[in-house]
Amino acid sequence: MFWRLVNIFIACILLGITLLWIRSFVVAERLAFQKANTRVMFVTSEGSFVFIKNRVDFSDPDVQQRWFDRAGVDPVEWSKLHWAWSSDVGVFVSPDDNWLGFSMERYDRDFSQWGGPDGIRRRGLAVEVPGWFVIVLLGAWPIFWWTRHATIRYRREQRGECRMCGFAMGTAYTVCPVCGEMTRRGLTAPAIPDAASVESPIAPFSPAVGSPSSPSA
Repeated sequence: MFWRLVNIFIACILLGITLLWIRSFVVAERLAFQKANTRVMFVTSEGSFVFIKNRVDFSDPDVQQRWFDRAGVDPVEWSKLHWAWSSDVGVFVSPDDNWLGFSMERYDRDFSQWGGPDGIRRRGLAVEVPGWFVIVLLGAWPIFWWTRHATIRYRREQRGECRMCGFAMGTAYTVCPVCGEMTRRGLTAPAIPDAASVESPIAPFSPAVGSPSSPSA
């Protein structure tokens, strides 16, 4: 039962990821978590899933305070965990050295190139994986489990064992006394008719002529 629930859970995740993969060809979306100067993002774009982790480093506390004042950042809120889901965030540009949609890039950029003050750098890592690979990877486990489970049940049945728990049933049982699993022979056996609907082959007793209980002529 436990592994069945696990497979159902994986199947639900697989369905959700498949829908995200199809949707990524239409619109790019982003789920971001941020606390203080660290941000983690999951981006779907043009059939790819991108994991990004970056952090903003300040050269000294004065630079950080000037950036807070310029951006209107509250230091208390800055230290809390925030998350946001964004749609139509723009297409993720893959590095030139990507291979079949796989890529990994480390970057260290000066924040001033985006119009920020000097003394701020953004460092991070971006890992890109094609959506079809994630779908195949997640789908391989349920297929493997179902195939293995069906093979085990078949081999147990060929050995005369219960398909579910492996109890040695032989030909004496049609229902497993341990787990209650019915054998294939029990499933195909004809149903036992109701005794009230069966006509007895023995005719009701009628006294024979000349018997002690028969009336004399």
